[in-house]
Amino acid sequence: MAFVIKGQDLTVEDIVKVARNNEKVELQKDSIEKMKICRAMLEKKIVANEIMYGVNTGIGEFSEVVLTGDQIKDFQKYLVFDIRGAYVGATALSMGVTLEAIATKLMCNGVIQRLSDKALDVGKLSYRYIIKFYYPLALTSYLILGIHPLVTFFVSKSRLSVESLAIYPVLNSLVFIFRSFGFSYQEVGIALLDKDFNNYKPLRNFAFKIGLITTSAVALIAFTPLSHLWLKHVSGLSIDLVNLSLIPLSILVLMPGLTTLLAWQRSILVRTERTFPITIATLIEVLIIIIMFCILIYIFNFVGIIAAAISLVLGRLFANIYLFFPYYKLKKEKILSKEGHYFLPKFIRKKFSTSDGFSGPPLKTKGP
Repeated sequence: MAFVIKGQDLTVEDIVKVARNNEKVELQKDSIEKMKICRAMLEKKIVANEIMYGVNTGIGEFSEVVLTGDQIKDFQKYLVFDIRGAYVGATALSMGVTLEAIATKLMCNGVIQRLSDKALDVGKLSYRYIIKFYYPLALTSYLILGIHPLVTFFVSKSRLSVESLAIYPVLNSLVFIFRSFGFSYQEVGIALLDKDFNNYKPLRNFAFKIGLITTSAVALIAFTPLSHLWLKHVSGLSIDLVNLSLIPLSILVLMPGLTTLLAWQRSILVRTERTFPITIATLIEVLIIIIMFCILIYIFNFVGIIAAAISLVLGRLFANIYLFFPYYKLKKEKILSKEGHYFLPKFIRKKFSTSDGFSGPPLKTKGP
């Protein structure tokens, strides 16, 4: 038999029966009629623009703010559902990744079928070889994912920490829009570089152009009134936070170009099956970020978001510098030995070449 709510004699024992014993609940018939009368009275007062706390006003510090008709609907939905933004974000991200995986599987079916129909001579791969190739890349991803928790940790210990934590995701998302063009170029290099590196020169030049264009795009936003348009009107930052954002945004201008360079460097190393230097470069980047944060925050008392921008740029720059050495080792071993296999485009080599030859003469191709 269901428990009937009358609105008068509800006890703790009744609640326990419903909560723990799954007893069914019903409303008394005249209670429903009373609710309808109350609803009609409430709607009449709303139409008459009578101010009622929590109905057509905000709550707490916003109790004196009168809501419009559309705002009342949104506010009541919020009170009923009360879904936290973090839950919405996590759900949206999970659904996006899941749908992406499904779409990728469907789009790859045809390609996989065509490859499976061919007799591909890939040689015999041992687990030892696969692990040796794979684990540096896996470790690299792990280290990269640890950068953002490090940033938030150090920023929270800095001067103007709350303001910096509010600004960081805004700047990070803005710069990421342009960095994403560089991220994807690693796969392009791996896919299009043939075994003799005949496609090296056009791919290198294209990477240089991507880095230059994306860096210029961020600079256009950072150093023009577009920065206020994006930060204030699109991202919703207050004018004080906008002004605080301008210096770190100016520093982060370099990130898209450095990201494209890193992707190009990694593609060459992966294509030549030399993945270990990629992990070392990422480890160097993380260590530089930590060191710079410690110096800028604990010694020089920098504002957190400015310290973050400097640390991220220097960390990426040192990773780029380190990866130049494996590249020139490949050149020395004559893996990259044809005319045009220089890391920098020709007009830059001419500008920065020294009397003893910065770029060095092109080496002869080793063997047929």
